[in-house]
Amino acid sequence: MKERALLFTFLLVALLCTSPAYGFMLSPAKIIVDTQGTHEFTIIFRNTDQEQGVLSVRSEGDLASYVVFDKKEQVLTSSDGDVRIHGTITIPTTITPGDHYQHLIVSLQQPNAGGFSASVELVSLLIVRKRYDGRLRIEENKVLRQQK
Repeated sequence: MKERALLFTFLLVALLCTSPAYGFMLSPAKIIVDTQGTHEFTIIFRNTDQEQGVLSVRSEGDLASYVVFDKKEQVLTSSDGDVRIHGTITIPTTITPGDHYQHLIVSLQQPNAGGFSASVELVSLLIVRKRYDGRLRIEENKVLRQQK
């Protein structure tokens, strides 16, 4: 029994020592927008381990086609600490009331070194809130506006 516990401890320490660890973060983790129109936002990619590679950004969600980034891809060098990613979202007037979740995904593709490459993805959440304006009624599983 002691041998098994010792072997497990050795394997756990070996796994922790050989696993790649990355020092990246995104700020802010969440952005909330609750009015119509065009809104600018900035995401900060913090490269604390001075890694290098290709940094790319994309949006996923039901309003992804309304999200535009200044640069979709850029080269990250080891001297880059904080990289600011600027973007805008233009909220259409036709969206349904409620919350619409957009995932702003920042990917870092590291170069092939030593026979392998790594890809790291971080996500910031953009929430578009469309307020309920007026009275609503439910009819046949559909939300409809009541006439005034």
